[in-house]
Amino acid sequence: MAYLFVTHNLNLATTVEHDQAYCFAVNLYHEARGESITGQIAVGSVVLSRMYDDRFPATACDVVHAKGLNKETETVQCQFSWHCDDIDDNITFNNVIEETAFRQIATVSLLMLGGVLADNTAGSTHYYNHTMVCPIWATAYTPTVIIGSHTFLRREKSSLI
Repeated sequence: MAYLFVTHNLNLATTVEHDQAYCFAVNLYHEARGESITGQIAVGSVVLSRMYDDRFPATACDVVHAKGLNKETETVQCQFSWHCDDIDDNITFNNVIEETAFRQIATVSLLMLGGVLADNTAGSTHYYNHTMVCPIWATAYTPTVIIGSHTFLRREKSSLI
C-alpha cells in the first residue's frame, strides 16, 4: 500500500510506501518519542540524510535496520541502538499516552517522507544522546545543531568514515 501526498505550494505529488513509512515511524518512536516535534523531525532528518547519501542504504527500512562491525570489539552493532537491545521492538499501547505519541510520530514520519517537513539539522547523518553518552566517534564528524537531548553531526562528503 502507498500513500499519496500533495504539496500544494510546490504542486508536486509524492508516493510513500507503507512499509517504508512504518519503518521510519518505528525508528522515530524508539529514538525520539520523548522529544519535541522539532526533535522528532531532527531524528527523522538523519534517516533521510542517510537515504540520500550514497554511503548509506537508499530506503528508510534499510537505513533503520543497517548494521556495522565495531572494529575494536569485532561485534556487530546496529546504527540505531533500539534495534539491537534485545528488547521486543513491537509497538504496543499500554496507555493513551503511548498511542498518542505513536500517532504524532506516524504523522511526522509521513510528512517527512512526503517532503512536507524540511531537514532541521543541516544535513546531519549522525546523532547521539548527549545526556547519556559521549561517543569517541563523534569527534570525526562536524556538529550541526543540538536539539533536546540529542547532538546532531554531519558526515562530510570527503570523509572516509
